[in-house]
Amino acid sequence: MQPIELLEQLKTDVEQVDQLLALIEHEFQLLQLRQFEHLEALLEHKSPLISQLSAHGQQRADLLTQNHLPVTRQGLQSLLHKEPSSQPIQEQILKLADYLEQQLELCKQANDRNGRFIYYNQIAISDTLQILRGTPDSANLYNQRGGNAANLNRQRPISQA
Repeated sequence: MQPIELLEQLKTDVEQVDQLLALIEHEFQLLQLRQFEHLEALLEHKSPLISQLSAHGQQRADLLTQNHLPVTRQGLQSLLHKEPSSQPIQEQILKLADYLEQQLELCKQANDRNGRFIYYNQIAISDTLQILRGTPDSANLYNQRGGNAANLNRQRPISQA
């Protein structure tokens, strides 16, 4: 892959990662508003972006590996110094690669936040359903005295009898 091709690929990936981050933020808003019916359509937009970003990332990793370089920023720098290209193109490639890495990290953090939000909502719904059904786990609720209802069978001091 020539430096100019790498530059164009990185430009495409930067556009896509920005779109992906916006979609993940929108997903969080939908989750907060409990507008679950829109999540499937959002997933249809996210999936191709993730696939394309993953494929391009793998191509760059393969390129570095084929040149016996580490799959890091330093490896990319070494590759660019091997290739005959102008200094501005090399600097632009490195800037885009750094930006892409930062945006991917933001996507990961936002996606993790969304996952935690979903997880805690599932727990809350499960707990609510257990209370409504009167299942044994609801015995862990507090009684009128603020104590645990599960501990009703334990002996109390005579002063509390």
